[in-house]
Amino acid sequence: MRAGEARPVRLLREWRRFRPDWVVELGITRKERILGVLGGGRRRAGFAAGGRAAGLTDAIAFDWSAHVVTNAERLLGFWG
Repeated sequence: MRAGEARPVRLLREWRRFRPDWVVELGITRKERILGVLGGGRRRAGFAAGGRAAGLTDAIAFDWSAHVVTNAERLLGFWG
């Protein structure tokens, strides 16, 4: 294992022990999605950017015409 890989692996192990109820993925890349699934969140909320919602239990469409903060507010609207 390279030195740069040690920290992400350690963080994933800590997350899995924590077993969060929710993982909120504010990004739209595969990296966030993979970390959310590997992190062991029971529910995973995020953006179905480009129609891709794999790995998410709760997804909303990313509005490309809106500011990133506006999109994040919409996503966090799951909790009222």
